Amino acid sequence: MKMSRGDVSIPADALRRAQFAHLLRFVPLMASVSIFNALLILALLGGASPTPAMVAWALAIALPNLWSLLQWLRRRRRPVGTPRHVSARTMRRAFLWNAAMGVLWGATGFVFFDHSDVVGHVLIAFVVGGMLAGLVSTLYVLPLNVVVYGGLSVVPVSFLLLLQETTLQRGMGVLLLVFAIALSFSVRVAYRHFREALAVGLALGEARDLLHDAIARSGEAFAILDADGQIVVANDLFREMCPDGRLPEGTSDGSHVMRLGDGRWVKGGTSPIRGGGRVAVFANITDLKEKEAQLVEARHAAESASRAKSQFLAVMSHELRTPLNSIIGFAELLGDPESTTPDDKVREYANYILKSGCHLLGLISDILDLTRIDTGQRLLEEQPVELTTFAEEVAAQMRPEAEQAGLTISVTAAVPVTVCADPRSLRQILFNLLGNAIKFTRAGGTIRVICGVDGDCGTLAVEDSGIGIAPEHAESVFEPFQQVDSGFAREGSGVGLGLALVRRLAEVQGGSVTLESTPGKGSCFTVRLPLVRSHQQDDTLTHA
Repeated sequence: MKMSRGDVSIPADALRRAQFAHLLRFVPLMASVSIFNALLILALLGGASPTPAMVAWALAIALPNLWSLLQWLRRRRRPVGTPRHVSARTMRRAFLWNAAMGVLWGATGFVFFDHSDVVGHVLIAFVVGGMLAGLVSTLYVLPLNVVVYGGLSVVPVSFLLLLQETTLQRGMGVLLLVFAIALSFSVRVAYRHFREALAVGLALGEARDLLHDAIARSGEAFAILDADGQIVVANDLFREMCPDGRLPEGTSDGSHVMRLGDGRWVKGGTSPIRGGGRVAVFANITDLKEKEAQLVEARHAAESASRAKSQFLAVMSHELRTPLNSIIGFAELLGDPESTTPDDKVREYANYILKSGCHLLGLISDILDLTRIDTGQRLLEEQPVELTTFAEEVAAQMRPEAEQAGLTISVTAAVPVTVCADPRSLRQILFNLLGNAIKFTRAGGTIRVICGVDGDCGTLAVEDSGIGIAPEHAESVFEPFQQVDSGFAREGSGVGLGLALVRRLAEVQGGSVTLESTPGKGSCFTVRLPLVRSHQQDDTLTHA
């Protein structure tokens, strides 16, 4: 429910709380004045031997006001503030209190009135009028209480004065009534101002609460600081961002991006306000920065892929053109009807055509294999493979090429090792690793194939004494179409698919490939594949 008057609308409970709080502030003044005036009249008009009625009147005023004063003092020692809810019953008790006090002060004329004591009449009129004036200045928040109090206290005294014989006494009665009426009008004005001020205060409080709620619910760190840099208002985000209450280092007017000490990124700054203060607003852009970094990384990856593709196309153009030129050239020689080429040259040309065709077939096979693995179309037939025997077979196939390059290939194994692998894929892995070692090892070098066990995996290591690979290139050599510019490579060094294919083939079989290399000393590629354990192998490993 709202209580309204004119254009001012105030909730009833808010109005009662404000009225009650106002009354509490003036309890000590009004109680003390009432006690003092009651005792003053008793002393001046009661004389040395006041009547029982006079004493009873004085006690009826003094004792309740003394009790009220003691209650106020006790409340002050234990401050509890204004109750959150003030009932209408409480305000009715205040009305009854004021009415009772009005009756008691109105009875002054009957208890102390002496027809012959004009001075006493003046004193009574002065005190009753003064009490009403004092009550108006403190009780204007309850205009009905003032009117009732004024009517019950002033009217009886004015009536008695109007019944007196002298003009002075009757004039005092009239003046007292006029004074009371004038005060009633001033009470109306004061009460209207009180309501307007209360309405403004409530509106300001509601606006302040809305502002605080908006600041608290804001998705940005917000604070208002005074001229000394002290926080006046701040939400939880700002206090969490700046637990010491200070702005981040480097903050200035305007908007800019900063990185906090805990690694978060924020965008914001301060703006000046009246009074020399500042408004600070910061938005957490850490997620945006992370996405930006991801986009930059993706762009770099795309650019790298584009460069790799361009390099691949350039290399493929060369790699395909060279054997095709050989095939076409030798085929033209063989197909020339006027040619008198000897049989041994024919066989040599046919051999060149065969090698060039095989080279082309190898390039195309590598590309197709890599594509099948990436698309999940590579079919595996995993089975137990004894690495030492397998490595010997592949090494025997590669030895002629190695010997032609002035290199030696050896196979060693500490214990028999059986792994679960696809023989065709494993053969391709070993062919690629040995071929890579032959390409990048100078004449007189050595290539070792070492079979072993590492935990639950069998290992197949290809170690060479070649040119080695710099640490910064150790990972990129496994990327498709990537080749390290070493300054040395044998003819037909490939398009950069061999090692990429090795890694993909190992991974689809549940294994992995690692590289250890020292520039100028050589490299060691180690393939790890799941073991197939047997009772005999377990016993061998136990006694090894």
